[in-house]
Amino acid sequence: MVMKTFVLIFLVTCCYSGGLAQSSKLPEPHSSFAAIIVSNIDSSINWYCSNVGMVLKNKTISKERGFKQANLTRAQIHIELIELNSTVSKKDILKNSRSKDIRGFVKFGFVVKGFADWYSYLVKQKVKFRGHIITDDKTGKRTMIIMDPDDNMIQIFEE
Repeated sequence: MVMKTFVLIFLVTCCYSGGLAQSSKLPEPHSSFAAIIVSNIDSSINWYCSNVGMVLKNKTISKERGFKQANLTRAQIHIELIELNSTVSKKDILKNSRSKDIRGFVKFGFVVKGFADWYSYLVKQKVKFRGHIITDDKTGKRTMIIMDPDDNMIQIFEE
């Protein structure tokens, strides 16, 4: 129910703000936010802090409501991790399907200076990569995708 409500609010907000962007001159947004459903809040907090340099702002545990939630931040990036008692993994959903993906949010990303330094650091951390570094033919900028403990994709773009 919480996830359905979040998706509905997100879609309405996107549609509404898309109309606003075309009809008025709004200041440019500068912050990014992602909410991620995870299987183990503590291991995910550790992973995001250790590998992406996020800092834990706060954590809430509600046993009676069946969830754990944590807010992490670094610079203009804000991530909300949510562990719910009632979730099912993507792997379980797709175990009897020929498809490899489901519709919905696929990944989130951010832009970094020092792309090579980030790559070297992530390799040393033994972070799981999806594919390899790709260079855009037009801009010459590189990008890579890493996977968190629940195989959520995070794309890192070269500034």
